[in-house]
Amino acid sequence: MNALDPAQLQIVVLRPGATDLDEQGRITGSLDIPLSQDGAQQGLRSSAELAAITIDRIYSAPGIAARQTAKLMGESKNAKVRIEENLKNLNHGLWHGKRVDELKENQPKIFKQWQEHPELVYPPGGETIEDARARAQLVIKRIKRKHKAGNIMLVTAEPLASILLCELDGSNLESRWKISGNHAEWTWVRGNALTV
Repeated sequence: MNALDPAQLQIVVLRPGATDLDEQGRITGSLDIPLSQDGAQQGLRSSAELAAITIDRIYSAPGIAARQTAKLMGESKNAKVRIEENLKNLNHGLWHGKRVDELKENQPKIFKQWQEHPELVYPPGGETIEDARARAQLVIKRIKRKHKAGNIMLVTAEPLASILLCELDGSNLESRWKISGNHAEWTWVRGNALTV
């Protein structure tokens, strides 16, 4: 981690720790639920993993699990946490709370398409990938305008974390797409990789 350049803007995307619904294999999307006991421990683990890195500012999704994870990180980094409404996770509409394997079993064609080409699937009563992508682009543009250099952390859950990373580094959504998982894991995008 010594290769970080404080003269460049560098962004770390951190997923919140798990919730009870995550641990049950349910689609949480934009549901507002707290960290589970394991999720809080995952947040502490990530904080320890990033102990040697200075974080200048943390932007968190408005959901409880994201805010709790951001607070843990902010306390360990002595960094201010700002709630960013546009980091709210993808709205899965009527799929919220359903088990992933239930969706896979009851709607196999839609589930397969959701995994392979998520931009083509629109959950009933939910949000399109393009809507979420537009929000991600707004967040990134604001951050790049406000912060010309330093280490910035964005705390948001999958799949919005994957959408953000694609917007940050120009990667392909299908290669990154995850509807859940990777709890309290983090990904750096360094200055020269930022594409937006």
